[in-house]
Amino acid sequence: MKLSLTLAVACVASSQAFMSNPLRRSSGTTLMASKDSDSSAVKEALEASRKFGPSSKEARVAWDIVEEIRASDNSVAYSANDHDALADSSKNKEMYEKFLELQRLGELQRDHLDSVKHITEQIQQIKLTDPVKASTKDRLHNPILDQALTEAKHMTDKHGVASPQAKLAWEAVEDIASDDLSEAMKKGIDEDEECLVEMIQACEAMEELNRALFLDEKKAHGRYHG
Repeated sequence: MKLSLTLAVACVASSQAFMSNPLRRSSGTTLMASKDSDSSAVKEALEASRKFGPSSKEARVAWDIVEEIRASDNSVAYSANDHDALADSSKNKEMYEKFLELQRLGELQRDHLDSVKHITEQIQQIKLTDPVKASTKDRLHNPILDQALTEAKHMTDKHGVASPQAKLAWEAVEDIASDDLSEAMKKGIDEDEECLVEMIQACEAMEELNRALFLDEKKAHGRYHG
């Protein structure tokens, strides 16, 4: 299943592309280096997952490193964009507002997947004024992967590293990261259209994970109260 590299932040970055900012130019080298570090860390985490298992200590340490790099990258990105402003365009504003709603609904995939699809279809009808391209750094950050990492750590703490819930959650992290990495290698696609379609697919993947975890929780509850 294909998953999006990122919908979050990319919409904001697209609208900010209209404005010139010296800080953005001066931080270009730093962001490129951060991108390389992030890609290398993800590759190492995937390798550790394959070699030692998704829920192994080695894999979890590797994913912790990915999170630390991304947290550092976000600080650089925000400092570079402190003086940027959303382009004064009604279409850009509308798209950004709909994205915020989409992000909120994305946190409730299991109950609101239909609403996510509806809003995504509305966003697809809005065309930004050219040129509109998200930065490479923005495209590499996937909020769905961050959410999957959080869920995997929660399942590990709650049920134990060897539990079916933890293993399933860490396998989802590996699948999402693998698809993100393969998407980063592709060129010549319509990124604006592609990321919206992939956002739906990512939500469906997380919905499937949530459903499986819910069933496991229900079975466990039945054993203790049956």
